[in-house]
This record gives sequence, C-alpha cells and structure tokens, in this order.
Amino acid sequence: MTIHGLLGVLYIGIIATVVCTLLWTICVEKVGATTARVFINLDAIFTALLAFVFLGESITWMQVVGCLIAISACSGFAYFEKQRSLRTTLQTA
Repeated sequence: MTIHGLLGVLYIGIIATVVCTLLWTICVEKVGATTARVFINLDAIFTALLAFVFLGESITWMQVVGCLIAISACSGFAYFEKQRSLRTTLQTA
C-alpha cells in the first residue's frame, strides 16, 4: 500500500464518516431534520474540495456544475423557507 492509498483510507474513515456524521447530528438538533436534509447535499462538495486539497485529486467541470446545482438548491430552499417563515409570522401577528 502506498502513502496515497493510506491517506485515502484515513480520509474516508475519519473525515467522510466520523466528522460528517457528527456535524449532521448537531445540525439536526439545531435546525430540525427537514431543514438539515436539504443541506446534506453539500457533503459531496466538501468531499471533492478536501480530496483536492489533501489528496491532490483534480476537480472536473462536471463536479463544478454539480456543486453549483447543489449550492443553488440549498440557497433556494433557504430563501423560500425564510419567506414562508416571514409569512407565518405576519399572519400570526
């Protein structure tokens, strides 16, 4: 096994599994499961970025497009969720 192979195994074992699961659990506690579910799509973005930084992987144009789609979806959800929250607040006032 090469050093790159060992780094890949450690990356998958520690970062992608343990850290992501802990952050996901904290997020669900803070904002609720429905809102947190939308943002799990950002996991792939951070995985690609960390692989680029730590493992020297290249980022393809397809990954960039996928990242833009995921970020757009999360931003759209956050925007419409805020609008819905404002409407609810105004209706109860």
